[in-house]
Amino acid sequence: MELRKAKVEDKEELIRVIQLADERSGEVARKKVDKFIESDKGFFILACDGEKIVGYLLFGIYDEEEGVEKFIDLENYASVLWIAILPEYRKTGLGSRLLDEAEKYAEEFGKKGVWLGCREGVLEFYGKNGYENVGNFLRKTSSGRMKPYYVMVKEVGMVKIKYLKSVIESLNPKLFGVDEVKIGFFKKLGVGEGNVNYVFKIGDKKYICRMNIDKGMPGKSRTEFKSLKAVEGLGIAPKVYYCHPRSKIFPLGFIILEYIEGKAFYCRKRSYTTGQIKQIARVLGELHSVKVRGFSKEDYSYEHYLKQGRDYNRIINKRSDKLKRELGEINKKVEEFLSGEERHKFSLIHGDVCPQNIVEARDGLKLIDWESLQYSDPAKDVANILIDVELKGKDLALFLKEYGKVRNDSGIFERAKIYAVLFRYNYFLWEITRSFEIANKELPEEYLNKTSALSHIHEAKFQYKHLRELIDVPKINIDSLFEGVL
Repeated sequence: MELRKAKVEDKEELIRVIQLADERSGEVARKKVDKFIESDKGFFILACDGEKIVGYLLFGIYDEEEGVEKFIDLENYASVLWIAILPEYRKTGLGSRLLDEAEKYAEEFGKKGVWLGCREGVLEFYGKNGYENVGNFLRKTSSGRMKPYYVMVKEVGMVKIKYLKSVIESLNPKLFGVDEVKIGFFKKLGVGEGNVNYVFKIGDKKYICRMNIDKGMPGKSRTEFKSLKAVEGLGIAPKVYYCHPRSKIFPLGFIILEYIEGKAFYCRKRSYTTGQIKQIARVLGELHSVKVRGFSKEDYSYEHYLKQGRDYNRIINKRSDKLKRELGEINKKVEEFLSGEERHKFSLIHGDVCPQNIVEARDGLKLIDWESLQYSDPAKDVANILIDVELKGKDLALFLKEYGKVRNDSGIFERAKIYAVLFRYNYFLWEITRSFEIANKELPEEYLNKTSALSHIHEAKFQYKHLRELIDVPKINIDSLFEGVL
């Protein structure tokens, strides 16, 4: 599907599509196309399936909309004046793609963001695409009735980065041990499952700005800030300097932390040196030995993960019920595997021990991404050693021996094997759920730009393959869930 700007030769076909997609009269369609087909005030962005126009968005470079100026400075915002898709191409993510394209043009024109006006029935759609309602007023409809008209706004990337830099430079210099906060360079480092990470420099030191983009976890930045403060004295985590509260520009907040120079543990063959294995065993043993107060026990029961699996099943079945019976059977098999009495021990745990989150720094091994820190069963971290770091055989025996020198927990390996099954089960279901969210463009643009539904479907298959190695569950065709979706 191609997106492009309309040309003069598209005029008659565009008029025809407007009548079909938005049920407008030929007169109204022609009037609007005549006004914008060759204009310095805006243009049509077309969605084309081959040579066929199947949708459009009217992009306004500047629009003097009466009533809107009291909510935003219209001069600094581009506008979406009209958007419609042919019926047979709806619910394919095409509307979201047109909005994304409009936002890129807004950046090119140096605009602060994009605004649009809409009725109540489509607020949810625009909200899912990152637009925020900043107000509404009564406006006459074509039938002559007065109804609320909602003003929706979305800031665009470059402006947000400039503002982000200005916020950081306004912070107290004492936070960073300098006389003045002057940023030397600032660039995007990467996008994770729920964060955008930027690296920047003040003086001769590098820092990370970690911005939360996970709407499902609005308090995540504050949680990670508190977690890093809790382990600050151990020397196994980056130092954290600042947590920015949720605001209109940064609705989910961000934190600033130390940039760890080093090499990630990650390698495709999952092959580690004796020194690396001993280090990670000691780091986890020390973390699990910390005495803390003020933390409550979290997410340790096996039933918690069974319930999580059932919740994922319900979500998946609403999207597609083609594997409803099989998913129910898998849940039952996992439940049968767990029969027996539960016994747990508790400590601080990292909660996401994987090769990408283990960094070999000059002063020793460090763990990064602490947003999942909990007071829970340390066997969960050891389960991650089994299924994510993938230690086995002699390497696993060495890890357990070294861990035992730091912390005594004779039952940790048996509990870890149970959590390994529960984690594989939930990872597999989560990957399917995430694949549907990506296919339907329900996630932030920064994340959608760096991944695909197919990659998550592949990961779901990988996780299920390994789950089948641990317990007896049936063969399933994961691809069948996405027939007609991708």
